[in-house]
This record gives sequence, structure tokens and C-alpha cells, in this order.
Amino acid sequence: MEWKDVFEACPVPLGVYSADGDLIFLNLAAKAAAGGPLMGLLTSPSSVFGHEEWTAMTSEPSEPLTSPLPKEVAPDYSAVTAAGAVSEGQPFVILALVPRTVVAGDAAPTSDQGAAVEPNLVIKVMEYQQKFADQERLALTDVLTGAMNRRAFEAALQTAMDDSAESGDPFSLVMIDIDRFKSLNDTYGHQEGDRALVGLGKLLRDSVRSIDRVARLGGEEFAVVLPRTDADASIQTAERLRLAVQDATLCAIPITASFGIVTSVGTQISPEDAYRLADTALYRSKETGRNRVTHADRSEGQERSTA
Repeated sequence: MEWKDVFEACPVPLGVYSADGDLIFLNLAAKAAAGGPLMGLLTSPSSVFGHEEWTAMTSEPSEPLTSPLPKEVAPDYSAVTAAGAVSEGQPFVILALVPRTVVAGDAAPTSDQGAAVEPNLVIKVMEYQQKFADQERLALTDVLTGAMNRRAFEAALQTAMDDSAESGDPFSLVMIDIDRFKSLNDTYGHQEGDRALVGLGKLLRDSVRSIDRVARLGGEEFAVVLPRTDADASIQTAERLRLAVQDATLCAIPITASFGIVTSVGTQISPEDAYRLADTALYRSKETGRNRVTHADRSEGQERSTA
């Protein structure tokens, strides 16, 4: 089931938005309500909440928050917002509009802004938010290693390139391939090969910055996207990772890995060219002895290797 299908089943108007407040998706209940006075709120909630409040809501993952809406905006509804769901590596915000209904019983909480929101509807929204986050995470994760999959890698690389174009800071792409992986599988079995893949994925994720993105592209090939990282810093990072792999116990036998890097600024090269150049540098490391770091320095028209 797609995440959109999950939200279509929500009985209250519900929208999904980017951290900037751009509309991504409205469920059927929201589309029906958007034709009336709720249109502005559902299509551009950041303008209703205000920039500062919306930024605070989207700055980090949060539990669903229920708050009354101004009577001139939506007198019959309260807003339930939840931040922290992700799609293709980007944070998203979920907004649901829940009717202000009176909860049966003497203990029902009330306020000056109106009667309490019906608890079971709030719980449903919370459940949908979690399902959305879980499904998006699985759709972007390599099942075996827990690293990003190729789809998420492509989005992360494009994000790094866009950020570089805006800031003027370089970005780097590091390609990584386990040396003699076929021999490991043939000699010790695929279970040991899988152990090596899982161990390498964890080692890479534990060894990079929070802004860096680690992906498994298939087989024994991994990639690390390094935003705001120049050529020298990328070589230092790759060399540190190379030594960590060399010294770690990831499976039945010691293993090594070869590295290839490309560095650029903005959209000087396409994502496809970045991948090709880093991959070419990687195989240069393989050809010159393995367990090496090679940087394809486009500005100098040559490659630099370390071992």
C-alpha cells in the first residue's frame, strides 16, 4: 500500500507539505473541504500559521500537536500537525483538520477556544503519521544494510548539487567497492558476504557526519555523498574510511575496499557525470592495486591516488 492510500482512508481533511509549506498531497476529505473557507489553510498552511510558527513546527521531528484554529479561519476545526515524516530524504509535515466535537462524559476537557477534539480521531492521525514515516523509510532503505538505496542516493546527490549551486561550496561523491568480494562469497559463502556488506554499511554510517549520506547502490558497491566538502577534505575522509575498513573485523576474514571520488561545484556536472567520474576513479584504484583512494580531479585533468 502506498502512503497516499494510507492517507486517503483518513476520515478527516489531511494534507502533506514540505518543510517550506509547499503542498504535496491532499486526501479526498481535504479536497472536498478545500472548496470552501478552508482552501487557504489546506493549500498554504504556512501563510495561515505564520512563517515563524511553521518553521518551529518543521524544524525537528515532533509528536502530533493539537491546537485550535482562529475562528475567522476555521471555526469548526482544530489543527493536528506532525513533523518528522520523510520522503526521499526530505522532512515533511502532516496537517489534519479535526472537527471540534464535544467529548461525551463529565471529564471532557474544554477551553475558551472551543470544545475538545475527539480523541479517537487524533489517535488515527497519529497512527497514519507513523505509517507514512515507516513506509517512506522502507521505500528509501536498502533492506540488508540499512543504508540508503539507489533511489534515495539519487535524491541525496541532487540535493547536494542544488545546495552547492546556491551556496557556492563544493560537494564530493565517494564511490566504494569491497575488494575481491566474489572470492569472499565463493570461498566462505554468501552468509559471510552478507556479513561484510552489513558491517561495511554500519561502519560507513557511523563514521561520517550527520549531513553526509551513505547508500548501497547494489552488490558490493556503496556511495557516500559529502555536501560542502572540497577535494582535499574528501580525500581525507575517504582515506580515514579506507583505514577503518582495513582495520575492522567485518566478517570471517579481513577485507579492504577501494575508493573513487569526484568533487564539483553546483551543476557544473550532471548527477550522471558525477557518478561516472567517481566510478572511473574507483576502478582506477582497483587497477593500481586495490585498497586505495583515487580522486578524479577534473580541474587538473588528472587523478590523485593514496594508499
